[in-house]
Amino acid sequence: MILAAGLGARLKPLTNDTPKSLLLVGKYTLIERAINRLIKCGVSEFVINVSHLANQIKDSLANYNEKINIQFIDEPYPYGTGGALINAINYLGKD
Repeated sequence: MILAAGLGARLKPLTNDTPKSLLLVGKYTLIERAINRLIKCGVSEFVINVSHLANQIKDSLANYNEKINIQFIDEPYPYGTGGALINAINYLGKD
């Protein structure tokens, strides 16, 4: 699971119009870096929670990699780490 629902408050003003997970670091966004590293470890199923500017995240990953499956979980407001995990329990496998 990748947590991407936060407001990115400590990175304001960068995150006023761009979610933290879509901030560029070099050639890749933060979320692309996380996904790419996990793909290298053999992960192909992703659950990503989204809230703040959720559509930007969904749009940016819509056609990211046809070899992986991404499920998004919408949160009406950021639930925090624990709340996000509880909210996602039905999407996560036993592994």
